[in-house]
Amino acid sequence: MNEQMEKLKEFYLALNRLFQTTDGKVVAETLQSIYVDESAMSAESAELTYYRLGQKEFVQGLLKDADRDIEEIENLTNGQ
Repeated sequence: MNEQMEKLKEFYLALNRLFQTTDGKVVAETLQSIYVDESAMSAESAELTYYRLGQKEFVQGLLKDADRDIEEIENLTNGQ
């Protein structure tokens, strides 16, 4: 496994452990309610809408990555 894949695996595992803690669950629930469940649409400007959509997409990806199981992480980083 190359160094970049090893770092990616380390990141996924750390993220997974972090969000399994009590504090991590509070953070995940708050991120979900603020950035994912709320509308990204803004009446103020298109730029603000784009910004909010970027936030929403980033948070959704982060939460999805945090929810990966260990076997899936192993498969991703082993090229399977």
